[in-house]
Amino acid sequence: MIPQKLTLHGFLSYRDMVVVDLSQINVACVSGANGAGKSTLFDAITWSLFGKARRSDDALINNGMDSCQVIFEFSYENEHYRVERSKYRGKGTTLEIQVKGSDGNWKPLTEAGIRATEDRIKEVLRLDYETFVNASFFLQGKADMFAVQPPGKRKEILSSILGLEVWETYRDETARRRRVIQNEVAVQQSLLVEVIDELNEEDDRCATLKNLEELLKKTTSLRESKDEYLGQVRGQIRQLETDEEKISLFTEQVTSQKTRLKETQDLLANRKASLTDVEKTLSIRMR
Repeated sequence: MIPQKLTLHGFLSYRDMVVVDLSQINVACVSGANGAGKSTLFDAITWSLFGKARRSDDALINNGMDSCQVIFEFSYENEHYRVERSKYRGKGTTLEIQVKGSDGNWKPLTEAGIRATEDRIKEVLRLDYETFVNASFFLQGKADMFAVQPPGKRKEILSSILGLEVWETYRDETARRRRVIQNEVAVQQSLLVEVIDELNEEDDRCATLKNLEELLKKTTSLRESKDEYLGQVRGQIRQLETDEEKISLFTEQVTSQKTRLKETQDLLANRKASLTDVEKTLSIRMR
């Protein structure tokens, strides 16, 4: 992180707005009498970034002001950032972080809420307050803070300074990808086992297929024979239907002939009766 500009207004001993331009300074030495506000400059930096300083709450606000504001601009990894934190007497705190775009305009990176925005600042810096005051900025009277830390804490701070936490991220991501690949391998192995089982059953399935093909051939031949026989039966049925029509016609003709025969017999009987009557009449007259 390279400081570029620090703006204070109503913050601790700085009642009026003060702008400290650091953009053209590589090495600086801040000197002055006690109470001149030397430490306040560094408090402003830690408070703007992490919300922590030697004092807290309304004690940060200059006695003659109702609010305080710190704007800290810095460069990091070829990006230019601006953090603005404000505190209102008897009220809450506001926090914003912005990054300068290629067009020179500030683009907001502020999250929903101070806690989330502070986490975003930590992500940008890859530092938290503890690491910052143990590695980059030594608090007054606490230059040995890192040395007196427990071994575990020193290891944690060094890991953060050296960026070793990224390797934890890599390890977790590697473990996740390994689990994914292992799951995929397990699935492929399961499919391979199924394929091998299928191949082992190839001979039996080929034999079964051959039997089914032979059965199909026989069934096809039998069906053709049945179809041929069915055709013959249908032909016979049609012939029977034709014969039935003929029989029905002959039956009607026979019935008609019987009726005519009956009529002829009745007429013959009548004629015979008439002839008998005539013969009787002739016999009587001849006597």
